[in-house]
Amino acid sequence: MKKSNEELRAQLHELTLDSANSQDKSKDAAAVDNDSDIIMMNNELNVVLKEHQRLSDRFKGINIVND
Repeated sequence: MKKSNEELRAQLHELTLDSANSQDKSKDAAAVDNDSDIIMMNNELNVVLKEHQRLSDRFKGINIVND
């Protein structure tokens, strides 16, 4: 019984470590996904802001003429 109990405890310990490692890896993968999403969104924001500035500069030079 003692030997069986020790073997089962060792297996439980290994499974607990494996579970903790897989959770850490999934958290790291989620963090990488979030980081890449943030970078992609920042790049998209920069493009939109440049386009907005370009259009703003373009429309500053337009004079409305009423007849």
